[in-house]
Amino acid sequence: MERRGNVVPARSRDRLDDGVGDQMKKRLFAVALTALIPATGMLVYNEFWYRAQRDREIHEQALQASRQVASEVDRIFEGIKSLLIATSAIPSVTGDDTLRCNSVLAGIAAEVPWVATISMVTPEGMVLCSSMPDRNGADIADRDYFRQALETGEFATGGFTRGRLSQTDVLPVAKAVRRAGLLRGVLVAGLKLDWFQARVQERGTLPDGIISITDADGVVVVRTPMLPGVVGTKIASEFMHLLRQPRPGILEARSRDGVMRVFGYQPPTEERPFYIAAGFSKDAAFEQVNRGTLTATFLIVLSVAIAAVAAIFIGNRFITRPISRIVAVIDRWAGGDLDARTRMRGRYGEIGRVGASVDGLLEELDRRRLQTEEAEAARALLARELSHRVKNTLSVVQAIARQTFGKIVPQQAIDSYTIRVRALAGTYDTLLAEEWESADIRTVVERAVAPHHDPEDGRFRLDGPEFPLPPKAVLAVSLILHELATNAAKYGALSTNRGHIEIRWHRTDARIGLDWSEHGGPPVAPPEREGFGTKVVSRAFDADFAPEVDFDYRPDGLHFHLSFLSEAPPAA
Repeated sequence: MERRGNVVPARSRDRLDDGVGDQMKKRLFAVALTALIPATGMLVYNEFWYRAQRDREIHEQALQASRQVASEVDRIFEGIKSLLIATSAIPSVTGDDTLRCNSVLAGIAAEVPWVATISMVTPEGMVLCSSMPDRNGADIADRDYFRQALETGEFATGGFTRGRLSQTDVLPVAKAVRRAGLLRGVLVAGLKLDWFQARVQERGTLPDGIISITDADGVVVVRTPMLPGVVGTKIASEFMHLLRQPRPGILEARSRDGVMRVFGYQPPTEERPFYIAAGFSKDAAFEQVNRGTLTATFLIVLSVAIAAVAAIFIGNRFITRPISRIVAVIDRWAGGDLDARTRMRGRYGEIGRVGASVDGLLEELDRRRLQTEEAEAARALLARELSHRVKNTLSVVQAIARQTFGKIVPQQAIDSYTIRVRALAGTYDTLLAEEWESADIRTVVERAVAPHHDPEDGRFRLDGPEFPLPPKAVLAVSLILHELATNAAKYGALSTNRGHIEIRWHRTDARIGLDWSEHGGPPVAPPEREGFGTKVVSRAFDADFAPEVDFDYRPDGLHFHLSFLSEAPPAA
């Protein structure tokens, strides 16, 4: 009787092969899925990260846009105030010759495109002379800006105003005019709202973005893009509380055109009595992110499908190695090699498509990085434009001073004035610079106080050793000294002829100390509240420098102490 060996029947062997094949397919499928986990995790992480990042970006962009508009508004009204100052210095404007005054004011209005009218008004409120002579004799005593200018003796800015005779929409700016200590009247200039609208429109907005400027009463004076019937109307009642906010902020709201937007707003201040809002469409802002979400979802689904097909039809050679290549590229990219690509298009079958998809994703991420860099470059360009326009304004002030006082003021005084204006322009260059360099502390101090310093009058006394400051400290020290010098010129030791300032500095171990002492100025007292200048000084340094500031308001003048690390610790 023949013995039969342990032979597996063909049908059983087929079932065994099928079982091994199924296990292999499952293992290959598991390997494929495992290889896809990093890519999938990266896609999911990037989706959540980019969405959160984009949300922060559009909030910051909206707030930054409102700051830029506010800066432009400040610059425009500084120009108007400069015009009023220069005009009030013309003798014929404050004289008794009405015809001559009309002629001078008409000439000024013709040269300045943004002025609708400029008038000299008596303290009783009657228009004495004007660039539009038919306004002579008009009574504006009831205008709030006129009364405010009389009461404060300074500048006053009105809200939305429609001329009683010209029927032109303007924003009035008034300045009290004194001669020999006596009030001669109020000089009033009207800013054309259509010019103001066009000026803001030139700055442009992001797609589906709007800019709205209202006066202190909530009346819209500028709206871009223009909507018929909006200028001259009040904003919605639910937004009126924003006019009373103590600081800038961000909100999400539906605008008049029904679009949900993210708004950055700047509430009115004493120096700028306007509410400014800049908003972007939320849907437009997230359009690319949503498109990326669909793309990422599609890539994940496609990758899983490819893994399943590969597990069924392709062996180790066409699965393990291509997947390993994809993972290696992802790891290199995550490690900082942004040029890393799989370059698998057209090879390795379906797995090659996964590699190509990963390349597409990396290209998209690289494109977004370039967009971020371009946005930063645009911001830097805007900072340079601001510096250019500040220096242009100072050049206009310098030219006006030469033309106005050239025949009545000694040339030496005009030259001294010119030098100080140029020094002030140089100071703005320092404050607006981005690629700061290290500099000697004495050079930094001398450059910061140069606009207020005449070497012959000895009003600044500097004392301290020479040593370099790191780049960030150069900017911070320049900003602080510029603010202190400006405050001293307005209220402190530089506001009198006898005052002087001592600036001393030293370095001890790892810290640098700087002392600012004012002497001979008017009596000082601690402020009732923290002003903008104090905030600038207190927050000029990054926390990495462990700054310490102290304001000592002594009867003989402000004594200020600053201390900070000579080098900021390296980032963790």
